[in-house]
Amino acid sequence: LYRVPTCELTVADDGIGLPAGFELAGQKSLGIQILSMLARQMNGELTVRGAAGTEWRITIPVQPLKTKAHEAKT
Repeated sequence: LYRVPTCELTVADDGIGLPAGFELAGQKSLGIQILSMLARQMNGELTVRGAAGTEWRITIPVQPLKTKAHEAKT
């Protein structure tokens, strides 16, 4: 089973967290729209956790770089 390599960007704090019932999909703030568009443009995923502090994570698939040695083999 081949797993696509990913890159993750995580920003977190240890503040009060998010309000109960927070749903990422229903938010209309400019910041969240920008993060969502960034993740979508890179075929990635935006997730948020907000229990003890808040954690925003963008996970994107990455392709291995092709080197001259790799190209010579193919």
